[in-house]
Amino acid sequence: MPEIHLTEQDSSTDKLTIIEKRKGVYRVMFHGMIYNYRYEDFDNDGSLEFYGIIDNLTGAPSFKKKTIFKITDDVYIPSYKLTRQYVEKEFEKVKQETSVGQNFGNFRYLTSYYAVLGLKEEGIDFIKKNWNFTKLEEQEQYMKGFEQSIKGWEKWWESLKLKEVSS
Repeated sequence: MPEIHLTEQDSSTDKLTIIEKRKGVYRVMFHGMIYNYRYEDFDNDGSLEFYGIIDNLTGAPSFKKKTIFKITDDVYIPSYKLTRQYVEKEFEKVKQETSVGQNFGNFRYLTSYYAVLGLKEEGIDFIKKNWNFTKLEEQEQYMKGFEQSIKGWEKWWESLKLKEVSS
């Protein structure tokens, strides 16, 4: 397990610095804002990857940018592939464990996963089948918000791809 050093910024301890000894030399492997971090072998290759949430937005957990980092050139680089697999697996589990009924919170929680993963058509079908909006305007407004959310998440996924490729 690597040495972990927390640094403070504006009286908070949310900025994390990971220092590891590699080939006899201490190296800064990660430095940034991260929450709920942990180590796990996500790809079953025998080495630990680093997981964390890189922002602290409030709301449903699915709105947080969960990210898996893999060691590349002696630093932790976000992995698009591992992060995508993790979120897809998590979504399958959430779908099995969460019923909508008339619970708007559960409905929003599930639709947010469709948005995060960019599953526009499936998400629209889910919205139409699982929630009775009292007014057509409410449904249209919700759909617009859903589509805007997808666009934001597409940018996020693209940024992960670029970071992975550029390393």
